[in-house]
Amino acid sequence: MGTYSSVPRTLLESHWTKPLPQLFPVAKCMDSFDKTYQYIGSIRNQTVDEEQCKPYFFAISIENIAYAFKHDSIEVNHYIQLEKQKILSIQNNNDLAYLITLDNGKIIMLSYNINGFVTSEYNVNSAIMALPIDESAFFVLSKDSFIYKVSNSGNIRIMWNNLKEFDCHNSIILEKYFIVQSRIKLLVYDMSSSKKLIIDINENSTNLSPVRNSGFLLLSPNRKEIVVYRIGQDFVIKDIHIKFDNEIVNIVENASKGKKAKSGYISNSKILVVFSDSLKLIEMDTDYRYNIHSINLEGSFSHSIPLRTPFNNMFVVIKNNNGMAFIRIMDNEELIIEIHEQPIIHQSPIIKIVSFFDLSILSIDDSGKAILWESYPDWWTIPHFYNMY
Repeated sequence: MGTYSSVPRTLLESHWTKPLPQLFPVAKCMDSFDKTYQYIGSIRNQTVDEEQCKPYFFAISIENIAYAFKHDSIEVNHYIQLEKQKILSIQNNNDLAYLITLDNGKIIMLSYNINGFVTSEYNVNSAIMALPIDESAFFVLSKDSFIYKVSNSGNIRIMWNNLKEFDCHNSIILEKYFIVQSRIKLLVYDMSSSKKLIIDINENSTNLSPVRNSGFLLLSPNRKEIVVYRIGQDFVIKDIHIKFDNEIVNIVENASKGKKAKSGYISNSKILVVFSDSLKLIEMDTDYRYNIHSINLEGSFSHSIPLRTPFNNMFVVIKNNNGMAFIRIMDNEELIIEIHEQPIIHQSPIIKIVSFFDLSILSIDDSGKAILWESYPDWWTIPHFYNMY
């Protein structure tokens, strides 16, 4: 079977433009999946041979055991016992490795190859979070308001040591920017120029998330306002306030190719706003002008995630506790919102849903039942794939 990364984009796009009911026709069930995993994601087998470079489901149990599951069967392929310390942070580096921060100041870099898990350990005083910069280095936030840059080879350098006003508890990497959130402030650092800005925010804002085209957002403490920050030229940050009448349950950002222009496709940001009884879509262009669209889907909603597709234009939302609905944004001459409700298999409330690889979704309910929803193209089971066109 050919690897997904070796398939020409034109064929991938032809698969993902199929009618929605045809995209996830296969559901594999497991009745005794451990619902208590403290983290579930995906990890790739790092090997030179592309045919062997396959993805795996990745999970960490409450006992700090890391597992790699086969991507097409949810069967354990390998596991490793990590140090039994409280885990403060787990950060994914493009599915190639994970940075796991323990409460004793130790950081574990965990990767996977044909022989199983590989670990590297780093000791950083009072570390609370390690955030990957690229495949060679990462930032570390500490309880004592220090920020360090650590290379994979173990070289540790202090970036800042005078951030006493920061109780650093959240952080993201956005293109060339490193953003750190405290209770009442944000630090924005330009890694290319070493410039930094500190801006005030509403106390106890949440949901620090990246937005396409050099932006990020926060959800207000009353959960009725989204503040989108745009990092413009000359390192000037502007904020856009989008207010709603009802409390927001969940915010999910994704981006589609956008409308075709002379310079190519515009990468419009799509922000799905989930309320307990309705859904809204914020469409935001490269100049951060926005429109709000209502999504015609009735029910109660609890959570949503973006799906990995070549177009990055799909979401899945949990509906009425145990159902799932797919939402696809087609952005040609006009915006088209497509909706498809999957057949209901879960009999208990869905408590977790994860998008793995570009072809599968895992949903887990409160009873421990796990369902692997697969979206393999028609040609996927061919022994080897060749581009004949």
